[in-house]
Amino acid sequence: MYSKPIKNLIDDFAKLPSIGPRQATRIVFSLLKKQDDLVRKFAQDLIELKKNIKLCQECFLSYENEEGKTTCHICSNPKRDKNTICVIQKEIEVENIEKTGMFNGVYHLVGEDVNVLEKGSIPFSVKKLLERIKNSKDGSENIEIILATNPTTEGDSVMMYLKELLKPLDVKVSSLGRGLASGGELEYADQNTLSHAFKNRN
Repeated sequence: MYSKPIKNLIDDFAKLPSIGPRQATRIVFSLLKKQDDLVRKFAQDLIELKKNIKLCQECFLSYENEEGKTTCHICSNPKRDKNTICVIQKEIEVENIEKTGMFNGVYHLVGEDVNVLEKGSIPFSVKKLLERIKNSKDGSENIEIILATNPTTEGDSVMMYLKELLKPLDVKVSSLGRGLASGGELEYADQNTLSHAFKNRN
């Protein structure tokens, strides 16, 4: 039986994505062996993360908090095409897409927990996407929504769900070409595969 401080920290780490109880236990005992200054720095970095990182009010990507700033560096970049919105499920996927050099639009993070079976209740992130499109249409008719959901059963379900919601808005909707491996995730796709998927979106 572990002592309470050890057990509490194991439980905390086990709540993180892709970390099970065994991995959490290994992490905690690894931290116990580290020098005190390294552990203090680790704890301080976590505090700074929550203190200084905010979510963009437009797309829900994270950005470093600065006074008066409410949007991320992509949404606030005047060189980005605001009429092309790439819808993603995980923020980690942005880096892979950016590395391809194939996309110069903006993003919208809907998250991984979109419940497509819950009728009559639209998640806030999806509501924000619909509002964003309606606001954009006031200034331009040339809007494209790229549904870059993961090529998994869950991702395909989210894509179909979003397509139904987007139908009444009369905008161009495309999805990534299926050069992506079925059952995989965008964060693990190589740049060539992602570039091909963007070129061959349908």
